[in-house]
This record gives sequence, structure tokens and C-alpha cells, in this order.
Amino acid sequence: MAAINLAARFASYALIGAGGASILKNHVVEFTAVKGESMNPTLSPTFHETGQRDWLVWKKWQPTKDLKRGDLALYMSPNDPEKVVVKRVIALSGDRVQLNPKRQPGYGKLLNELRPDELAAAERWNSFGGHLIVPHGHVWVEGDNWRSSKDSNDYGPISKSLIIGRPWTAVWPAKICLTQPWENYKSKTKVSVGQDVVPQFWLE
Repeated sequence: MAAINLAARFASYALIGAGGASILKNHVVEFTAVKGESMNPTLSPTFHETGQRDWLVWKKWQPTKDLKRGDLALYMSPNDPEKVVVKRVIALSGDRVQLNPKRQPGYGKLLNELRPDELAAAERWNSFGGHLIVPHGHVWVEGDNWRSSKDSNDYGPISKSLIIGRPWTAVWPAKICLTQPWENYKSKTKVSVGQDVVPQFWLE
């Protein structure tokens, strides 16, 4: 009987621990590796050659509070809710974005070389007519590496509701531990600061 009670106690502690870890990850902080080349050279600059990833600690509480242009955001991909993405906030609601031709989906490829998803993204990009106003409740995001980034140029402005984290600090590799290497980056995408206007139907 004592053995059963001890096992039950350990099981309850394990459940409590798992629940606490889940709450911590979903609502407080999360450790995430930045994989891929889209944030090169700011983050994971040698990923292509070595596969090495930079690790960041993300704040999960109120991730969109006081969101600024230039901030990094951890968000759920609008194309795949199971995929979490790291990109930079380039423009806020009400801002006017002048699209960068180098960031057109499929840039540098012939039309017959584009994959179906690239073709659809390129057509969407062209439909903006070279510029757009970021709608209320949305932001425009881009990767720092225009040569290898799937971002708002592919799927348009993202809803702020998709943002689940903001970076606190880098923790690995050791040379960037407790630093913010993403600070002071200057995007080449031109943005005219605008005023966020709440649609009338939201007020009715």
C-alpha cells in the first residue's frame, strides 16, 4: 500500500510539474532556436555552412504591448499554424510600406521556374501595386536576409493575434549570451509612418 501511495504521489508531482512547464512555456518564457537563413546575418549567421543555431529567450506575456518598428516577433505562420516563425516588424498598422523589388517572391527566377506557391505569392505581391497601407490590427514583417525569407512579401500583413513572443535575450552560442544582437538593424524597406485607424464597423 505504501508503494502504491508513493507511486501516486510521484505521478501527481509529475503532472503538476508538466502542467507548470506548459504554463511557463505558453504564457511566460520560451527558449527557441532560430533555424534557417532568413534572419542572417543577425541571427544564426552560419546556419547554411554549419547548421549552428542561435538560441533566444522569448517573453510570452503581452507580446504585442508597445510593439515597435524594428522589434523581432515570434509568431504562428499564417500559412501553417503548426509552424512558428521569427521575423522583424517593419511597419505597424496605418504605416505605408513601399515594397522592395528584391523582396518580390521568386525574385531572380524566370516565370516558368516558379513553384506554384511562389507564383501565387508573386501575384499577390504584384496586386499591392508597389505599396500598401498596413491594416488595423496587423503588422508587416520581414526577414533580415532578403535572399532567403518567406514573410509578409509572400503572405501579406499578419494579424497581431498571431504574435506569441518578443525576444528578451540571446543565450547561445556563448559569445552572444545575454546580448540582443538584433538591435540596431536598419531595414532597407521604406516605410512612411502613418496613423492607425480603427474601421468604422469595429465601432458599431
